[in-house]
Amino acid sequence: MASPNSPLLLVTRNALPFPVRVGVTVTAPDDITVEPVGVVQIPASGSRTLQVPTQSDAEGGVRHTVAFVLEGPDGRPLSEPVELSVQTGGYPVAQAFALAAAALALVLGGRRYLRYRRGILDPADEGHRP
Repeated sequence: MASPNSPLLLVTRNALPFPVRVGVTVTAPDDITVEPVGVVQIPASGSRTLQVPTQSDAEGGVRHTVAFVLEGPDGRPLSEPVELSVQTGGYPVAQAFALAAAALALVLGGRRYLRYRRGILDPADEGHRP
């Protein structure tokens, strides 16, 4: 998950020549809260992508398994459980790398600007006189 509240994407397919209404049952660990999807209609010979809202309270870098099962209107399972492996808490690490890259770009850009203002040629600019 990119952030603690990233949605999970689930693609459902219907190979039948008529639309089908299915319920989606989600099983997740205690530290991942998944909002119920409810009943959805899958078009005839088509597919539908569902965004399942989630909220994670797990520590960073921990892998969890979230399972999805499609059920018919009577509650009987229509599919085997599909398990997604989700790594939570990657957001702080990605944010730290982005901030470090931005700081480095500012330092190097500022250095180059100051050298330009002082009239000191950069070796990369050799042969290009303004």
